[in-house]
Amino acid sequence: NAEYMGSVHIFSTSATAAKRHFTKMVLRRTLVTAAAILLCLTQILEAGAAKRSTTAIPSTDNQLQEALTRAQQAVSNVANEVSQALGLNNLPQPETVANQLHNQSLSFAHTVGEFVGQLQNEVSSHQGEFSGVLQSVAAKWNETATNLQAENPEVTRTAQELQTSFNSGLQSFFDEAKKIVNAIVPNAQTASDNLQQIARTALDRVQETANEFRTSLQSTTQIQPTQ
Repeated sequence: NAEYMGSVHIFSTSATAAKRHFTKMVLRRTLVTAAAILLCLTQILEAGAAKRSTTAIPSTDNQLQEALTRAQQAVSNVANEVSQALGLNNLPQPETVANQLHNQSLSFAHTVGEFVGQLQNEVSSHQGEFSGVLQSVAAKWNETATNLQAENPEVTRTAQELQTSFNSGLQSFFDEAKKIVNAIVPNAQTASDNLQQIARTALDRVQETANEFRTSLQSTTQIQPTQ
């Protein structure tokens, strides 16, 4: 009996040890599986967040290019409508049109002057080719502002004079703003945030000015707006 009881005790101890070992193995496998699942979930969440971040926030390049496209379309539209208005055999209210051109020119000249000051402040913050571009654009914008301020509201102005006054200033301002964009896009990392903001704001102002003048021109001449 003692020998039998000893055998039973040994068997019981072995069974308990085996059970503990099995339990540890199951627990270890469970933990490994849980860790793998958590890792996969983390990777999925990170990928989703990165995708949302990429799609939700347009890049600086895209923002500038979109602003450039909108401004170019606005300049083109107002140029077409001015040409259409001046092509009328008997331009309605020529004095009103001349005054509108004069007032818009003075207002836009003031705006251009403000951008000249902002751009000159950025020249010292940039070096090399960037600095040269900014100095050139600032000088050209200053010339544009001076020319716009020199316009006089003469009723007897010719169609060509009307066409080249406001439109030429607006087109010149846009062309110079485009040079800044073309300099920024391939070197966005070296362009200051202020400079990028100046470029976007300048293009937005081109669009706003063109649209404002189109509205006043349409009300005066009753021409149909360009689509």
